[in-house]
Amino acid sequence: MPSGFLASYVRDAWGRLPEMKASITSTFGTVLKIDATKKVCKKLQGETANSASWCINIGNENGEILLSITTSEACPTLKDMANGLMDRYQKAGKEPPKVLYTDRDCCSMFGPSKFAVLFNRWEGIEVRLDIWHFMRRLALGCATESHPLYGTFMARLSHCIFEWDKADVDALAHAKKSEMVKMCFSNPSESAVHKAITREELARHCRRRTRGAVKTKEAVEELILSMSGATDSLGVCLLKEEMKTIWEEQKRHVACIQDVSEISLYTITGHVTKGTEMLPVFRCAGGSTSLENFHLHLARFIPGTAANSVNFQAYLLDGVTRWNAARADAAIDVLGNAFGFRTFDTRLQNKLNELSQEVHQKVIFPHYVKPGKSTDEKIGIEYLLHQSGLILPQDEEINSQIDEGFEEFDDLMCEEK
Repeated sequence: MPSGFLASYVRDAWGRLPEMKASITSTFGTVLKIDATKKVCKKLQGETANSASWCINIGNENGEILLSITTSEACPTLKDMANGLMDRYQKAGKEPPKVLYTDRDCCSMFGPSKFAVLFNRWEGIEVRLDIWHFMRRLALGCATESHPLYGTFMARLSHCIFEWDKADVDALAHAKKSEMVKMCFSNPSESAVHKAITREELARHCRRRTRGAVKTKEAVEELILSMSGATDSLGVCLLKEEMKTIWEEQKRHVACIQDVSEISLYTITGHVTKGTEMLPVFRCAGGSTSLENFHLHLARFIPGTAANSVNFQAYLLDGVTRWNAARADAAIDVLGNAFGFRTFDTRLQNKLNELSQEVHQKVIFPHYVKPGKSTDEKIGIEYLLHQSGLILPQDEEINSQIDEGFEEFDDLMCEEK
């Protein structure tokens, strides 16, 4: 895209920056996830180049982003971020989150965990290790992911951790059987019905839960023992000798991956007909998979390979605002009630609703909620600069910074050619 068009887009985004910050800081959740990525920080150029090592993101059960900040290894503590988030909940009168999923620092052998200390005002919050990351840690004990038995090991490892809700599975099997009968399969056997059920159907219509710390430890130890001598046709062992050491290190985290018994992680988002039966569609709030998905798109929010702090901030906040709007719309769409807006400008959405109410006595965007007042939280590059006692350019400086950023971008493209 020509730099002139991008410069116009960035100027438009800066004009909407207060509304975008208000929209992001008006987002809440009861099940939070925190994760970090490095890739997007490599695009940061200009005076702040190489100053940020991590982009840390906090999401909720719907996949929306509550906060996205860039920080450096020189600022290891996230105290300002945690205090700002806790203040947001307190000022809005919201109940504190019940669970926080993370990929590390879930527990500590000496006192409370890192996140329990950071979010110390949220009494009773449960810090849980994301199960996918736990499984990936154990997968390091495998010779290679291309080993013929690797898929079998991971599937059995998942079975050691999770168990499906029997009532949900029976209901799905009954519906699947009726669907097969409608497709002219006369009286299919129970085994044939279960083989016909896909993994996607299980995840969509059935809930699952963790087996408990004791059962999981026993099952994983039995799995490692049973497959310790397993080889492929060339005699290559699936498990490396280090697997036992890895398991000894990771077994203490088995308690960290268990579900919180008082909290239901599943919500019904709709119903579908399969065969002659009506089945619920479930959405799971557990784990940090939604943040992993967000990280795949995050680098695409910043076009090209480089952006200075002003342009980076505009891209990031506009990208997060659009992401949140899309996630909220997707949640509604499952129920068939999505409003399918054509603009992400909250000012325009609010004005259209006001005019529509005045003229037609109804609103165009029935699910639109006007964002609250923006908090004092630092988002994106603001957080990085604040840690160093700096601020983003203001007023007339912004235009010059935008143009300088694209001049550097154009020079870089010429050098590459």
